[in-house]
Amino acid sequence: MHSKFMKLTVAVALLALLGACKGEEKHEAAPEPEREQTRIEQARDEVVETTESAQEKAAEEAEVVAEKSREGYEQVKESSAETYDKVKETTADTYEKAKETGAAAVEKTEEMAEKAVEKGSEVVDKATTAAGPAVVIYEARNGNVTFDHKMHAEALACNLCHTEMPAQMTITLDQASAHELCIGCHRDQGAGPTACNACHIR
Repeated sequence: MHSKFMKLTVAVALLALLGACKGEEKHEAAPEPEREQTRIEQARDEVVETTESAQEKAAEEAEVVAEKSREGYEQVKESSAETYDKVKETTADTYEKAKETGAAAVEKTEEMAEKAVEKGSEVVDKATTAAGPAVVIYEARNGNVTFDHKMHAEALACNLCHTEMPAQMTITLDQASAHELCIGCHRDQGAGPTACNACHIR
């Protein structure tokens, strides 16, 4: 019986020792609060460091993109300025050429118009001279007036007397209008009679 008791005591002691060992293993395996706090701080530091690194990298990339954008903007600005200057210069040249061409065309047209008017006047004068009578006699109380139409038509422009447009072959004169037209023209030209008896012949 003593032998059995001894065996039982040894068994209990072994079990107690085994239990104590397992308890120590469990105690050692469980994280201590300080170590847990340290790991949390390390993890936090790693997150902060990673975040800062990512921010720095993003800032660097953003600066590179911004620099490229500025360079591109300057290139576009310079190219646009050059294009604007070229367009402005071309437009100015085109305007000046068009202005010169237009002025030359206007001048030529005016010359042609003047020549046409002169030619037309010559044709009209010749036609009027050829068609008109050589002499026209105006009857008056104090003596008839003999008007040398051919001489006047060859020396003067037709529209000095034939003022109506279109010109009429026959013009009507009374005493006042005849004196104003004939005597006034003689005085202006510095030639021809102005005294009454020089024109009115009885």
